[in-house]
Amino acid sequence: MDSFGVISHRLKGLAKKPPLSVVIALDRIDENPVVDFMGAKVKNLATPGERSATGMDDTRGVLVLQVESGSGAAEYLQPNDVILSLNGAKVNKLRDLLEAKMTVIGSGTEISIFRNQKEIKMHIELARKN
Repeated sequence: MDSFGVISHRLKGLAKKPPLSVVIALDRIDENPVVDFMGAKVKNLATPGERSATGMDDTRGVLVLQVESGSGAAEYLQPNDVILSLNGAKVNKLRDLLEAKMTVIGSGTEISIFRNQKEIKMHIELARKN
């Protein structure tokens, strides 16, 4: 089964690799994964230490770990923000955020985040490609 297609190592090196999107099966999300949300690395707010560092009153929401500069998320998220709601849907866990995101792709919506010990609401645009 290896004697067809491009065999030359030189030609294989020239071939472009198509970008493959990461598929996240919502029913198979493990306890505390880190996923990409529009250019930000996010995960469930899960430990008392994370809760204390963010100033949250309870262990709920999605913690922003890192934000890639120039990404869509860089316009409205910062590291240590906690996402509390998206499109009017409460976000207690990562699954809630991903489900809410699927309902608003390519349109504007409202996001509520917890930053510097206060809740902030802002209007955002969710791009189709992320």
